[in-house]
Amino acid sequence: MGTVFVVFTFFCVVSAINIKNNACPSLFLYPVAGFSSKCYGEMVKRRGYDIVTHTVVTHDGYILNLFEIFNATQENKNFTVFIQHGILVNSGVWVNGGPRSLAFYFADLGYRVWLGNVRGTLYSNKHVNLTINDPKFWDFNLDTLAAVDIRTMLTFIAKTTRQKIHYIGHSMGTTVGLMFLASSGQEGAKLLQSVSLMSPVVYINNLKKLEPSIIPAYLTGKIFNLFHVNGFLYHENAVHRIFTSICKLIPHVCYQLLITVGFGKTTHFSSDDLLLYFNNWPGGISFYQIQHYVQIMNSKMFQKFDYGAARNLQEYGSEKPPVYDLSKIKLPVCLFYGKNDVYYGEEVCRFFKSR
Repeated sequence: MGTVFVVFTFFCVVSAINIKNNACPSLFLYPVAGFSSKCYGEMVKRRGYDIVTHTVVTHDGYILNLFEIFNATQENKNFTVFIQHGILVNSGVWVNGGPRSLAFYFADLGYRVWLGNVRGTLYSNKHVNLTINDPKFWDFNLDTLAAVDIRTMLTFIAKTTRQKIHYIGHSMGTTVGLMFLASSGQEGAKLLQSVSLMSPVVYINNLKKLEPSIIPAYLTGKIFNLFHVNGFLYHENAVHRIFTSICKLIPHVCYQLLITVGFGKTTHFSSDDLLLYFNNWPGGISFYQIQHYVQIMNSKMFQKFDYGAARNLQEYGSEKPPVYDLSKIKLPVCLFYGKNDVYYGEEVCRFFKSR
């Protein structure tokens, strides 16, 4: 009887994995702690691509890892693409979909593809002095990611390639990309050639599904701040192990709860890909990032972080945080969004369409 149970359990585990898109060289690596970091480069190499890891250090001491991917069999088109991930994930989402992966698509066209990882995520969770268990490590918000991390990575890529960059952002990657461009003056135009935004999150207005979460999210952040807990979900290996253990047994339940309910109904995500999804989600995040989004949602303005009147005066020279002026962005901007996306913001689309 025990043998039958073991065989049945193994069948359930294997049937829940899309083997063709398997991000690890062996199925048995999935339940092993730390598989995501071990299999990232392996996935790229097994697909026939080359990967180079670049490390940059921000002026405030965060160690960021950039991955450069290219197909050596394709003619180099002298075309540089930078892809920035969204919230709660890392750049692994751009390679773990097998042949459908965006990074591989551009590499097959002969483009040099650079994958960014902002501070606090699995591939950028180191600091010259701090550890991820130090509350000071998580003392950053969306403004910081835009002004420091995005600027640092783009500047490094531009110096390395000596080319202008095509910026592609998804979700939070669109938020911090626009924040950087709106406040960087001519610097952004010198670094970038175009901007493509997938599921743009800018003005978070009239989202009835999210409005009930404003007060709970705000209070939760304040409570955690009182106990000097500024980050969460950063023990990613353990978090991913829990999610994969559950979802490889009930993949369709996870699909409905975490994809359809969480983001909106779609026909472009297969439940077979769930374990690949949980290789990289959820990931480390600062509570200040969440508070910043809650602030934007509540104020209905695309603005910098609100520290309170006193500190705002020190930081910005005014009691209220300044608003990001999107009219300062002179680059070509392309927007991509799904009609069923619960986070889709109509205002940013209307703004760019009216230019």
